[in-house]
Amino acid sequence: MAEEPTVQPPTPPQSPPPPTPPSGGSSVPEGGMKVLLYIVSFLVPLAGIVIGIIFYTKDTSEEKKFGKMCIILAIVAVVVMCLCFCAFYGSMIGLAILGEATSGV
Repeated sequence: MAEEPTVQPPTPPQSPPPPTPPSGGSSVPEGGMKVLLYIVSFLVPLAGIVIGIIFYTKDTSEEKKFGKMCIILAIVAVVVMCLCFCAFYGSMIGLAILGEATSGV
């Protein structure tokens, strides 16, 4: 007797995989762009906080690390600016007091 061919049910069509970002699955900037964003985060603290929050809310640990570093740089910049402000105006007040003390003699 001849064997009858078995009929297999049709397979459902498969959808293509979702597109991946060109940087290998992570949208963290690389090289010079990363350094530029670190510099911007330090020089413009508000921009650094915004950049940091955007990247810190992403999924991968690389993106979270980059976002955290931008936020840290922005906070450090604010602290440095406050220290410079206090040092400058403190010295101006000190010079004014010293000037008053020496001019009365």
